[in-house]
Amino acid sequence: MIKKDYQIRCIADVKCTLGEGPVWDDKNQVLYWVDIIDKKIYRLNPSADKLDWWNTPEYVGFIVLKKEGGLLAGFKTGLHHVTLKDNHEIDATRIDRVNEGVDYIRFNDGMCDNFGRIWGCTMDMNQKEPLGKFYCYDGRLNRTLVDEGYVVSNGPALSPDGQFLYTVETVGSSDFQNGIYVAKATGEKTFGNKELLISWKKYSGAPDGIITDADGNLWIGEFGGDTVRCYSAGGELRQEIQIPARNITKPVFGGRNRDVLYVTTGTIRTEDFLLDQYPQTGGVFEITGSGGKGQPTAWFAGEAG
Repeated sequence: MIKKDYQIRCIADVKCTLGEGPVWDDKNQVLYWVDIIDKKIYRLNPSADKLDWWNTPEYVGFIVLKKEGGLLAGFKTGLHHVTLKDNHEIDATRIDRVNEGVDYIRFNDGMCDNFGRIWGCTMDMNQKEPLGKFYCYDGRLNRTLVDEGYVVSNGPALSPDGQFLYTVETVGSSDFQNGIYVAKATGEKTFGNKELLISWKKYSGAPDGIITDADGNLWIGEFGGDTVRCYSAGGELRQEIQIPARNITKPVFGGRNRDVLYVTTGTIRTEDFLLDQYPQTGGVFEITGSGGKGQPTAWFAGEAG
């Protein structure tokens, strides 16, 4: 059933060029996100209205919270350990490289799952070739290739029990249409053939970042549009929420009861007349009353080496 009684407000009008990767920290009740293009990590305490930010040395696609403190971050070229310092600076230690020595391949989206594994995907920055790959890191930060052949990959998201993997092709190609795909687990880090679960052909925008909630529903942003959509695990549309901004990149649930929906947005590739109509584009929005509830914060608790 589609709800209409939600409330929306912009809680950080930061004009991100490409705001992405929101992560909620249950322990400290703060929200993290990144601006990929402007190379920044943000942290907001919504209850205190306190905003902090840090510069990164490369494009930063996603961050993951470490149980013992600090972050893991998917920079353009690969995964890094990150410590946030004073004066908007960080310490970063490289773990690996995923750009394959190609300047126009970069990490895009990523997340930590309920089992402490890290998932990240790469993309062709020119948005032309199927160079995008999905990787999974175990607790020792060993990397496994899970899927490939994407032009612009987003996600992934896993069902709460880890039995289904949802991946997103944002732009598509002649033989691989854009939409949300699903694959069933066949092992700890292996999955069967993916199938198209949700086609995006009927929408004018493109599917972007995706999460699963506590009930296994899918929530996904719409790049080039102003809507976040919720689908059942079977692909049935359950809710559409229009945001007063363009380029709704990715949602996450937070708040003390994990029932507040936060979404990131970006100004990139948006014409001036649309920015005039949606002046808070690039900000982070808070939606209450959506009816959804998120999963607990997923922490990476593996070895730091």
